[in-house]
Amino acid sequence: MTRETVSPPTSPPSLPRNGTWKTYTPADGLAGLQVDNIVADAEGWLWIGTLTGASRFDGDAFETFNSHRGLCGDQVYALCPDREGRMWVGLGDGGVCRYRDGQFDELAANKGPLHSGIRYLLEDRHGRMWCAGRGVLGYCEGDDYRDLMPQLRTLLDRKPGEQVPFLWSIVEDDEGVIWFRDIFDPDLLAFDGNRLHKVDLAGVSGGGFDLELHPSAGLWIGANQGGRKSGDAPLWRYEEQTCEPCDVLVEGAVRRIRVDSSGRTWLATTGGGVLYSEDDGFS
Repeated sequence: MTRETVSPPTSPPSLPRNGTWKTYTPADGLAGLQVDNIVADAEGWLWIGTLTGASRFDGDAFETFNSHRGLCGDQVYALCPDREGRMWVGLGDGGVCRYRDGQFDELAANKGPLHSGIRYLLEDRHGRMWCAGRGVLGYCEGDDYRDLMPQLRTLLDRKPGEQVPFLWSIVEDDEGVIWFRDIFDPDLLAFDGNRLHKVDLAGVSGGGFDLELHPSAGLWIGANQGGRKSGDAPLWRYEEQTCEPCDVLVEGAVRRIRVDSSGRTWLATTGGGVLYSEDDGFS
């Protein structure tokens, strides 16, 4: 396959590489050192998810929650504020909790499909909270949960006892289609409002961790086997039913992709640090 160079969208000038960093650790009240998620709620609190609980930060001090202080587990992989002012917390060892007015409530569905393995949460335009992870795919609507994992197993032809689907990220496009990726499968997965279907990504040889929608560049797709050593592209762009590799040289895989308010695309990698898009490529 001939690799075509895909430049990033037009970006603002280069960021200055100076400034002051402050490091926070458990000695300052942070729940743990392995941080998997950071989001802000409607009141401006910064929520930080770690493998030993979640911390809420007001700019001066941390308030920490874990299985001994309200949470239904400790391994906090996903955080997502909803339109009702609640903070949803997805755990690898305890399902889903919701925080509001100083209290957590545990979803009744945690005893079923949502008992564990949560890696990602997303509230869609209809107010449904999507949950994805290891052996988990579905959405909460009110107090009800629709489990899409049986449909996904059929789509991927995964029988009981075979490799469990592992969904790492979720995005919603402008038309309301919900996109997913299994870290073991090279194809894209999409939910059109009625059913799941697969989208073949020609040229992509393996699964990936993250997806991110750019307002002008389409859907960014991170591969979990890219980098200089493998020779595979670590980043792809899907737009108008076409998937193209991007010319990004990194060590390892692209684990997280984010687009900021200025239109820059940021890449967090497993061995090459953090990169961001400029007019002539990634820096």
